Amino acid sequence: MVEFADSEELEGWLKDKPREWSQIIAARAALRVIPYGTSPAAKVSVKEFPLAMFRATAIAWASRNYPAYDMVDAANAATNFSQAVHHVPDAAVGADANATYGAAFFAAKVAANASDPANAAATVVFSVAHHPFAGQGARAARASANAAATRAVSTDCDCLNDQSDTSWAARFLSNLPLWHGKPPTEWSATWAAAAEWLEQTDPNYSFWTDWLDRRIRGERSAFEIPGDKQRKEDKWLLRKIADATNDAFWNRGPEYVNAQLTEWLENARRRAEKGHDLSVEAQLIELLEADRKARGQTAVPKQVKSALRFHQGKDGKITLAPASDIFGLRKDQDARDRHKIALDDAKALLAACSGMNSAERLTSMLRAYVAAAGESVETMRQSIFVQKGERLRQELAQYEDPATDLPPLSDHILLDLRSVAKAHNMVVGLDPVLLELDTAQLPPDDSVGDVTKPEMQSFAADASDAEILQDEASEMLIEAVALTPDDADASDRRFRWSAGSCKNLVIEAFAIALNYPGMTFTATGTVSVFGLNTLFGSALKHAEFLVEHRTWIEERLGRHAPTWKALFVDLCDQLEKHTPLDSGKGITKVSPNRPPT
Repeated sequence: MVEFADSEELEGWLKDKPREWSQIIAARAALRVIPYGTSPAAKVSVKEFPLAMFRATAIAWASRNYPAYDMVDAANAATNFSQAVHHVPDAAVGADANATYGAAFFAAKVAANASDPANAAATVVFSVAHHPFAGQGARAARASANAAATRAVSTDCDCLNDQSDTSWAARFLSNLPLWHGKPPTEWSATWAAAAEWLEQTDPNYSFWTDWLDRRIRGERSAFEIPGDKQRKEDKWLLRKIADATNDAFWNRGPEYVNAQLTEWLENARRRAEKGHDLSVEAQLIELLEADRKARGQTAVPKQVKSALRFHQGKDGKITLAPASDIFGLRKDQDARDRHKIALDDAKALLAACSGMNSAERLTSMLRAYVAAAGESVETMRQSIFVQKGERLRQELAQYEDPATDLPPLSDHILLDLRSVAKAHNMVVGLDPVLLELDTAQLPPDDSVGDVTKPEMQSFAADASDAEILQDEASEMLIEAVALTPDDADASDRRFRWSAGSCKNLVIEAFAIALNYPGMTFTATGTVSVFGLNTLFGSALKHAEFLVEHRTWIEERLGRHAPTWKALFVDLCDQLEKHTPLDSGKGITKVSPNRPPT
């Protein structure tokens, strides 16, 4: 077991780990002290205090349970709200409530991408989460609970270490029970008293007490919403909480906020109850299959080369297309030499940045760049290589901006970063395939000049929410649109890359929905159970996603491609004619279907 004698040891252990590990460690440590700050013995006379604690810890937890949705702004807003709430005389709030507030506050700061997440996480665990809580029960029982909290943090770290995929380890941990085993007796009694007192104060506090109960049990979904397939309503509610502003929502007092949250939850439950009737779905399959046969093999437009390209994976979800142009890459000795120089320079800079707090962001980018470059031209993942190289260019531009707010880097690190950027430019600039990807030139018929960055971010996040993408494809698409400058236009290659990637995703989803791969029929012509499951694991899910975003795709993404647009409109018309995918039967059509991230 990983063990820590003090905060310095924990901080040191977290330093070279992914930022997400610090975030989930801090969030779970803060959750374990919530009962002590919300119980009657905490002497909370400021009614906003419990709300601030729950909000901060909820955002901290959601940032890792729901990584596809960017919670940084929400975490920053939660810390600002907590600071405002805390501006009261110390005598008005007991020491235990102050300590719990501190845990929640720092957990939210880590979720907001604090400059030193390892230090902030260690602060939560040792400086705050191990506060004596002298007023909470017998000394021996309290000491036992503190010891259990220490063991729980160590076990959390072991769980992270045991995951082969470090990028998703934090999400895995977010779904585990809060205590690895039975919670401490004294802790459970304190939480029972706190939950009862909160609900006596305001019955709608059950929204939060139920939420924490689910964290204690290790439920994957944030809220109890029966019939909520693929967590659509659960994620919708998390987004609503994250997007609610301080001025318009949280500052209106706990009574208003809790009542509104409860109403949102009930609305989500009502929507989930409608669901899809299986008999309707069976009829739908037969209708769609008849329509497909009547069409013949409809030609689907080719995806543009100058962006991320997609194809359907074995599990029915969309994933990144294989390196189909690998044979077009230059593989002469000069090209191999350029590739080796770029790779060696990046590895050398990565080694130089190791352990530097100020270079944490850069270290993460360099690791991704080296992985995408591969050890040879043949193993290069060219689309990702170009994208990660562009990210390094942008990082260099920020460091060279006198007004940057990034932590300063030493002159020799900046010099080496310039060398990496130049070496990358040589690799892509002298290879036709990579240059096409890097310059992202779209044909006139694929012009998408009136799409905005927030719209593309919303679209990418919705695709992730709909679970039509494999994890890597979701991550890459979200990162692709994040690279787009806020004021980009059609002449900006980073904009064309992002817009082209979104359009390629639609084309692939379109192809899957049109062709319904994997569907099987019995001798009598009815759909077999196997075929039903396969379809709803791929084609129907993709069709739903397309129809939900129909207006935006037609009016924004495809308005300058008349041939493709006509085909897409025909598909949507057929789907809406024969399926329950309209606004009156469970699917709401919006464009885009949530606020920009």
